[in-house]
Amino acid sequence: MAAVVVAGVVNVQQTIPVEGFPVHYSPVRYAHSPLRLGVAGVGGNVARGLAALGDEVRLATFLADDDAGRLARDTLAREGLAGLGVLRADATAQSAPAGTPPAPNSTRWPPTPRTIRGELTASVRTTARRPRPAASAPGVARRGGDLVA
Repeated sequence: MAAVVVAGVVNVQQTIPVEGFPVHYSPVRYAHSPLRLGVAGVGGNVARGLAALGDEVRLATFLADDDAGRLARDTLAREGLAGLGVLRADATAQSAPAGTPPAPNSTRWPPTPRTIRGELTASVRTTARRPRPAASAPGVARRGGDLVA
């Protein structure tokens, strides 16, 4: 098990389902799929994924003492990701992306730690099997497994 520090944004996200794109104007639109309110953001998502893979994760982010910040802080605490690295801010980041609903039998909405763990494990295995490119271009060399110019 690796100890990892993840520094990044944690935000509260309200996902708004739409029938398709482009979204056509209508003065009132009722959602036929449930709205989803949850904690997201690159920092939070990466920390959750690494924790689901078994790593010891310390999260560094900023959350305010507002409704969104309390929701995010409570969620992170339940997931074992709230700690000394969660610092106070003036406001908590929020977002409201629009997206088409998932397929009826999809297990990806909302993603669960089990789904995240399976997708990350599959991604790591796929990446590990890919052959590495050779350093054949002029001025390119391999250093520590990476190609550098």
